[in-house]
Amino acid sequence: MPASQTQPIGTLTALDPEFVFANPFQPSSARRFRGEEFDRFCEDVRANGVKTPPPARPHPDVSGAVQLREGHRRLASWRKTHPGEPFWVIVQNFSDAEMLDDCIRENVFRADWNDIEIAEMMETYARVHPDATNAEIALKFNYQHPASVTNIRKLLKLPAPIQAHVADNKLPDAIARQLVGIANINSKAAQQIADKVAAAPKSEKQDVFESTTRNLYWNKLIALRGNWWSMDWLADAPVTVERDLGDGEHLIGACAGCVFNVNGNCARRPCFEEKYKLWAAGEVTRVAEQLKLAVAGENEKTVVLFKGEYNDDDNAKLLLNARKDIRALLRLAPRGDEPQRHNYLARVLGSAAVTLVTTDKPALDAYFAELRAKSESKAKLAKSEKPDDETDAERAKRIAAEKKEMDAKRAARSKMWKSYHDAKWLLESASRQIGAELAKTVQGAFVKFIEDEFCTGHDARGAAEEMSDVIEKEIKEAKDDADTTPLRLARVALHVLADETRDGGYSIANNAHEFDFERVQKTIVEYLSVKGKRTGIGYAEFVETFGVTLSDGWDIPPVHHSAFNCWHCGTFAGNMQEKLTQRDINEDGWIDLGKDGVFCSENHRAQYQAQHAANANADHKRKPKAKPSAKAKPAPKAAKRAKRK
Repeated sequence: MPASQTQPIGTLTALDPEFVFANPFQPSSARRFRGEEFDRFCEDVRANGVKTPPPARPHPDVSGAVQLREGHRRLASWRKTHPGEPFWVIVQNFSDAEMLDDCIRENVFRADWNDIEIAEMMETYARVHPDATNAEIALKFNYQHPASVTNIRKLLKLPAPIQAHVADNKLPDAIARQLVGIANINSKAAQQIADKVAAAPKSEKQDVFESTTRNLYWNKLIALRGNWWSMDWLADAPVTVERDLGDGEHLIGACAGCVFNVNGNCARRPCFEEKYKLWAAGEVTRVAEQLKLAVAGENEKTVVLFKGEYNDDDNAKLLLNARKDIRALLRLAPRGDEPQRHNYLARVLGSAAVTLVTTDKPALDAYFAELRAKSESKAKLAKSEKPDDETDAERAKRIAAEKKEMDAKRAARSKMWKSYHDAKWLLESASRQIGAELAKTVQGAFVKFIEDEFCTGHDARGAAEEMSDVIEKEIKEAKDDADTTPLRLARVALHVLADETRDGGYSIANNAHEFDFERVQKTIVEYLSVKGKRTGIGYAEFVETFGVTLSDGWDIPPVHHSAFNCWHCGTFAGNMQEKLTQRDINEDGWIDLGKDGVFCSENHRAQYQAQHAANANADHKRKPKAKPSAKAKPAPKAAKRAKRK
């Protein structure tokens, strides 16, 4: 018979350890009863015993036995250090709900409690408390969002072998959650991926997961990154839809933390499609308020004006700047085609999910015909020196207007060329500095692997491709492999930065009209020392950066020494060619001295040459004077006489 003593809080009872059973709701985990930390705990119990007897309740099915409410490690250490000796417990009466709640409190902050155990405990809690909401369960298990409860419980739908990998601590919880989405479209592939990740070393598990799922990204999943909504959207306010999203689910929540979010790719198409509709409707409302346009009504008969293709943005801009009667025919509506496809209208409308429609297509066709007719008439007039009905005063006025228009165009081209060359310089200069900084911490054969991966995966076209070729040539000509490390990492930075400034499917380095200094500068800033949140039209995402800091003045362009900009002030000529034209020289006063410089005026030529001469003189004074060579010894007199003869 067990020894017992009645206490105010229950009956203090000594029992054979074989009659002390675990809490029926306690997840079975052998990990808690092994390892160095548990061994130290056992040594303390061996020396000092169990200071606080754990609470327990009478076992409902085994006479004379009890079930622990908590204290399972105390029991395990006692059995190990005091085999066969009685174990003291405080016997009380607890309900199943109390036993479960205490079990959750005991485990919720455990560092080694994996997601499968959490999911099982949530299922048990929902069974014991059938009226509990996801919000209540989330609070009980210390989760911020109710959607987390649904996502974690879905882990129990994984095949048993995958769950076993998680329980054995061979498959990280984060990867297991993503495998739920993969199993939704291909359970066999999910099992193969889980087996490979479980067999991989701990430091390589994420890399193995990404490499084995890459084919799925391209062929089965929908990229989330290109759809511009924040991954946290709807985290605090999930939305219920009529459509069955799968397994009878109708709730749409945040993409962040969702088990169907596989490395930024959605594995649940119905949910993605419904979420896109919801987001597009919100974007239409936002853009309508911003542009002061009406939203297309449900009963209005409208025609889509543009598909978002090349030049559609120019035509949309014409309509938005048209007179009031034309704007009154315009409406905004959600874009109905594939959201991943690039939409040039986003440049004008401020969102890739919105398109322009009209209630009167013939009226807009007539408006565009009117614009074309005016343009053709203006072109014909420009070709004529003096129309028959033009007076001298009208001709002078026309010529002045044409000159003013031409000057404005040349000024715009000059500004464009400066931005283009400044951006080229900045992209190459920053990439080389980033490469030099990264080379301080990244070394060895792995550098070439990084170069191959990133320079293949990130596109660099046009001017950026030329820069990459120059650096690649320097790598081939380098004599020491150590000298190639900063160059290889510079190519990596160049390709990443050039790819991130892509516009319309082409690198902006491919076209001088689109190669913008401020845009390149902003992209580089986003990829420097701090992991930041990139925001833009309708999207927000976190950016992994190079983790380096550049020196002060890294983004201050020099005065370029090209064939058509002033070497003194940096101003570019306003023509469409990358060289001076006769018009630049004859009408605008440009001076072309070839290798000695190009200048926009005689004054700037004189200032540049004076400064250049002053700098050369200063450099000459700073150079140390050469030591005179030792004087030759005078020749003997006999030798001199022989020479004269």
